[in-house]
Amino acid sequence: GDARRIASACESVLSQSGTSSDEIGLRAMLRFERFNGKICILSPVIPLEETLMWRSRFLEAKETSWKVFRSVWMDLLQHAGFARKKPMSEAEAEQFLARYDEWAPTSWYSGPAKQVARAAQCVERTLSQMKAFGDVREQRLREDRFRWFRRMPWRDMTMDDL
Repeated sequence: GDARRIASACESVLSQSGTSSDEIGLRAMLRFERFNGKICILSPVIPLEETLMWRSRFLEAKETSWKVFRSVWMDLLQHAGFARKKPMSEAEAEQFLARYDEWAPTSWYSGPAKQVARAAQCVERTLSQMKAFGDVREQRLREDRFRWFRRMPWRDMTMDDL
């Protein structure tokens, strides 16, 4: 999927330059933000292929549920590749993630159900706007009819009308 295309594009550019990711020791870090920066996940600096694998896991988990996303995040927190700090133990990762458990599930993306709810809101808003436009249009028609009936017909008549 997407990860393969990114890796392929990167390898293509590197091969055109006469090198490879292994030769230059290409490494990357994943930065994943959620809820306007309330959750900011940083991976260790790891080989590009592994970074893309983590990216795919997080994106897939994001579309599923908080429970799945949390599980992937927990795995990352225990990754041995962190250079500046030691990886967290399972208990430490659990304690770290516990602070997000209260609010994340209530505001989590709930997949297709939330998409349907958003689509329904959009349709309701559009129908409401159409009704408002229809009401305005109907009001204008009423006003035009009223003006037409109140006109003095003999002023508009031509000799042929008589």
